[in-house]
Formats: sequence, C-alpha cells, structure tokens
Amino acid sequence: MWLFVFKRKKWTEEIFSIQNFLNPFKEVTAFFREIREEQFGLVLDFRGILKSGVISFFSGVTLRAGFSRDYSKECNYQFNNYRITLETEVINRIERNLKFISFLGIDHNDCGDDQKPIIPITDKGRLLYR
Repeated sequence: MWLFVFKRKKWTEEIFSIQNFLNPFKEVTAFFREIREEQFGLVLDFRGILKSGVISFFSGVTLRAGFSRDYSKECNYQFNNYRITLETEVINRIERNLKFISFLGIDHNDCGDDQKPIIPITDKGRLLYR
C-alpha cells in the first residue's frame, strides 16, 4: 500500500512568499511525477472533493473511480471515469466508503478484525499532511 503526502499547508504558505514563490510548483511537479512513475492501475477517490479529483486525474492512472455527481463536491465527479452511485443521500462516511469498496467485489462483512487495513502514518507525516 502506498501513501503519498500532499504538502498542502507547506505549499500554500510558500506560494504567498516572495522568496519561495516557485518552490511549490517544482515540488508539485515532482509529486505528480513520483505518482506517475509507480504506474498504478486504479485510483480510488474516497474524498470526492476537487483536490482529490485533480490529484487522481494528474496521476496518469487510466481507471479513476469516485462518487457520482450527487455524492461528490466541487465537481469532483468530472475527474473520475468510473462513478459510483449510492442508494441514498443520508448515509454516514463509514457506510458510504464501505459501499464504495463493494464495486471491487469486497464484502466488508466477510472481514474479521484482524483483516482490517491499517495505514501507519508517522508523526512527521501527520504534520506534513495538514
């Protein structure tokens, strides 16, 4: 499993700094290059917002799955070429994401506690992600 840290806070601060104005553009380009080099076959966009849609689009991945228009924000659905529609709009985030993975043929009811995915993130990674 891969985790790419999008340094939004750092890049936002630097873009408004005269000394470091171009630095975020270089880092963003390197960020997308690093993702494209992995040659992933599938992007799962659980967030459904503009930022995650742009990242998935520029990843170079052919199959980008995300929520349909009624279940995403900021026109995110336009960046996905496989759109998942839910039966109802009134649903919490956990149930929404469990229904999302069902399109992969994963039945979350079959998973025991020892099979739930864990993504370790260091304290440094948490600070970068803000």
